[in-house]
Amino acid sequence: MRNNFCLEGPFLVGTPCVFPMYSADSLSSSSTDNSVTTTLQQKESHPVPFKNHPPQQEDTTEEVRPTDADISELGSGDDSSVLSSVSIDYPQMSVSSQEPKDCLGPYQSCFDPVIVDKLEDQEVVVGNELILSCRAQGTPTLYYQWLFNGEPCSDKTSNNTLKIAQATIQHCGRYSCKVENSKGQVSTADIAVTVKDLKPRFTHLPKPEIETPIGQLLVLPCDIVGEQPINIQWKKNGEVISGSSELCFTILELQESDTGDYTCVISNRHGTVESRSTHVQVNSGMTL
Repeated sequence: MRNNFCLEGPFLVGTPCVFPMYSADSLSSSSTDNSVTTTLQQKESHPVPFKNHPPQQEDTTEEVRPTDADISELGSGDDSSVLSSVSIDYPQMSVSSQEPKDCLGPYQSCFDPVIVDKLEDQEVVVGNELILSCRAQGTPTLYYQWLFNGEPCSDKTSNNTLKIAQATIQHCGRYSCKVENSKGQVSTADIAVTVKDLKPRFTHLPKPEIETPIGQLLVLPCDIVGEQPINIQWKKNGEVISGSSELCFTILELQESDTGDYTCVISNRHGTVESRSTHVQVNSGMTL
């Protein structure tokens, strides 16, 4: 077996060199102006090394591998410490994942929740539906919990909408939404929800007790505010008084039969409100 190795030159050191094969009788030379030109004719015979490279000797070294018996004998002798001191460390590989179980998979990744749309302040009329919606993104499944004035007002659910069928004045306040999944959580900024009562209301009512003699003029004035149009209706002892649709209820000459409890009912498209009663006492023997 012939192993020729390149020791220098353009070849990598220690790599086998391949030399063209020439025969001695194929060499011819000619001289011109004190220069020698050597012509090589390739022939499958003996290798001729390149210029400046010494001829390579044939490697006759044979690779010797120890047998199992040799290893056993060496391990049982005095030099067993040599074997025991030699060890091969194989890299320890472990696979661990910080991702939650529901994120594992070849095409799945986990992401912290991110609020997509900012919540805006809202106004709602008493009796109307209040709807708050929080849009967020994240993987895996997101869970939403709404807070009212800093306290939870709903259970954790995958539904991102809070609905109140009929809003009342008690629903006025600060609202926020907390979004979470197995990767983390995030909360929206607080928003203000204002509940307006657009039903008509009284700003002034007659006295609760009125005592007057027969024949006198009776005037029951009321002041109201609210979204127009507002309907007005007076009642006596709970019964509708026909033709009484003015803010001031008037009786020109009182009779004893006019004694009773009077109330005013006002209404618009947002609702109906009834005033407290005013008791009118008409006395026949009373004089001013």
